[in-house]
Amino acid sequence: MSYLQVLKLFKSKLKRGLAIVVATAALLTANSANAALLGLNLAPAPDIFSSFITVDYDMGTETLTADGFALNFFDGANNAIAGGTFSLTASIDNSGVLSGGSLMIMGTTAGFNSGTLLTGSITALGFDDGGGDPLEFMLDITGGDLAGMYGPHGGIIMTSTGLTANLFTESFSSGAMAASSDVGVPVTVPEPEGLLLLSVALMGLVAARRRSY
Repeated sequence: MSYLQVLKLFKSKLKRGLAIVVATAALLTANSANAALLGLNLAPAPDIFSSFITVDYDMGTETLTADGFALNFFDGANNAIAGGTFSLTASIDNSGVLSGGSLMIMGTTAGFNSGTLLTGSITALGFDDGGGDPLEFMLDITGGDLAGMYGPHGGIIMTSTGLTANLFTESFSSGAMAASSDVGVPVTVPEPEGLLLLSVALMGLVAARRRSY
């Protein structure tokens, strides 16, 4: 086989491989377009459990608030929180896009007595496009007595929030003290888009090579 023939064969295989990559990426994009959950899994400890939370979303101000009581802190033992409060505020537009927010958990527990247990800045939002539970948040830890146990990042999984199939296109509420929340450390984080596309590319090229033999 001549050099030119080899070159043409290589180009043909490369084009087929790229076509597979593009088609597969498009399929994955279509399949993921209706799924906006972060898929958070939280480590068993540390974990702050809060309940009797009232969640309200105002479609006019595009603001979500969640206020309730921080009850227990798990660090391998179940520690009651004295005077515990839970407060979350997030700016979420009517398309469900987060632009910022904050978390503050107050109280004392297990020798942590300053009164501020954990604070953080909300960095990501996850929710089911069909409505319902849960609401998920990622946050950067900014302070509090428990910050050293959490490290730089935390995750929040909130249930019974009152989110409906209309999502953030209308105001909604959980009802008085109906929601609950866990604030922990994520043990799985959604795969970065770049790594996903690289994986798709490798799969496409392998498939093209197999068909050539």
